[in-house]
Amino acid sequence: MSVPRPTVAPETNLPVVGHQRIIAYLQRSIERGTVAHAYLFVGLSHVGKRTVAEQFGASLLCEQGGATACGQCQSCVQIARQSHPDLMLIEREVDPKRGTHRSTISIEQVRELQRRLGLHSFFNRYKVAIITEAERLGLEASNALLKTLEEPTAKTVIILLAASTASLPLTVASRCQRLTFLPVSTAALTGYLTSQQVLPAAAKTLASLAMGLPGVAIRHQQDTKLLRQRAETFTDFVAIHRHGELERLSAIAQLVGQPKAETVKELFTAWTVLLRDVLLTKTGTGELVTHPDAAAELNQLSNRYSFRQLTDTLRGVANAQRQLAANVGARLVLENFLLTLPVGS
Repeated sequence: MSVPRPTVAPETNLPVVGHQRIIAYLQRSIERGTVAHAYLFVGLSHVGKRTVAEQFGASLLCEQGGATACGQCQSCVQIARQSHPDLMLIEREVDPKRGTHRSTISIEQVRELQRRLGLHSFFNRYKVAIITEAERLGLEASNALLKTLEEPTAKTVIILLAASTASLPLTVASRCQRLTFLPVSTAALTGYLTSQQVLPAAAKTLASLAMGLPGVAIRHQQDTKLLRQRAETFTDFVAIHRHGELERLSAIAQLVGQPKAETVKELFTAWTVLLRDVLLTKTGTGELVTHPDAAAELNQLSNRYSFRQLTDTLRGVANAQRQLAANVGARLVLENFLLTLPVGS
């Protein structure tokens, strides 16, 4: 079986929004020579873990030897071109038959990483490996990685990225220095967006939609069609809540057809934001909603459902997201969720 050569994706040029304490801590560790052999970055998807990890790796590999990458030396140029041999990225592979990501990171990928880490550094500096979705490591892969974490080689840094540690073996997590990435404040996101020439009103809306996740804010800033899709999602959300059970199933079939897991994940994320807005409206704090331009529809939904019905629906969304993470079929998850939606007054 051939294993693709690990490589780094082109994310080192993305801006880091927030997380200044973590960045300062990592920079001090470089300056003081106290860089750990393994880190565990924990936080929600799109919160900025991978961007910080890649920029930290670039700093370790920079030929200038400073706390931040210079962006000019041969090493930095190779990183920008995604061709640096000492910066490796491990992520779930795509199944060529199904065209979707495999459910786990395989032991073959970890063994190939171990082989690469065992080689001499091309620039006589560090060797850096970034493992995304570390909670997706298979059992054999986790055990193989554990040996590397227990017997680290000099100037080797492994950075594990995980949304949570619930599925990550304690033996692996305990051998890493853990750094927790919290959602970024709306004010910080708004400030970044306005610095990118986004109009203040639009920046505030984008920052609210991002729910503390810089990656989401940047995606919406760079791709305007995502905002249109958000508006359509809101319209569909309101329409679904006007239907009975059978009409809801018919409506969802028209909305998404044969849905892919990623599409449904994004749908549930959007619905979480919308349900939060309905709850805020119901509790009299409508000034905090993400969709202030839809105050009439939010007020209508808040009057239609009880507080308990809304909180139960939010729990249903969270449960559906867990099922998707466990690779339950997207359409089945979606249909089950819709059948459990309350019928309002």
